[in-house]
Amino acid sequence: MPAKANIWSGYRFRVGLIGLVCLGFGGCSVWDGFVKYPRLTTIFIAYSTMPEETRDQNWPAYARQEGWPEDPDDVPRHIKTDWDIRTQYIMAAITLPIGLVFGFFLLRSYGRWVASDEDGLTTSWGHTVPFDQIARLDKKRWNKGIAVVHQTDGQQKLVLDDWKFEREAMDQIVEEVESHLSPDQVDQPAVAVADPSDHAGGAGEPGNDQRD
Repeated sequence: MPAKANIWSGYRFRVGLIGLVCLGFGGCSVWDGFVKYPRLTTIFIAYSTMPEETRDQNWPAYARQEGWPEDPDDVPRHIKTDWDIRTQYIMAAITLPIGLVFGFFLLRSYGRWVASDEDGLTTSWGHTVPFDQIARLDKKRWNKGIAVVHQTDGQQKLVLDDWKFEREAMDQIVEEVESHLSPDQVDQPAVAVADPSDHAGGAGEPGNDQRD
């Protein structure tokens, strides 16, 4: 039966959220390392080098000229070290690329789909898999929502993932592929054998849906 699995909105939300958090954290780290921490260090040095006897009286006027906090209680109480600043650079170097990668995944996901019809599978990115060119269906990870269609040329494959795509439609597509193959062309997931001594049962017993 024809089916079409569009990209799942929950997948886009999670990918977008991770990307946004990483980019936001990385941006804050860049700001702290290049602007905020050096500024706090400058303020601390200026305040600490004033004569202690008249510091609190003279500070507001001096700070006002520099655009700094005028209340002495708002002045940093310790200097930001080179390591403090370098740490911000390190965190930015880690989180910004991650955020960009997830942002790329988010943009690439829009409009993606996988569909089946009477002839085979097609995708929005131009991958076509006729049923008569499918050599094997790997369902060994189908309990995690991943099945892999291997083509007869031995090179190309198509991953069917119901975490990225709408689950109900993807289930129908996998069932349609399997209906065109013989049992020896389908690698089924391993079935856990329950321990006879375990009378309480558990998540590993056959029949439990491990994909939820």
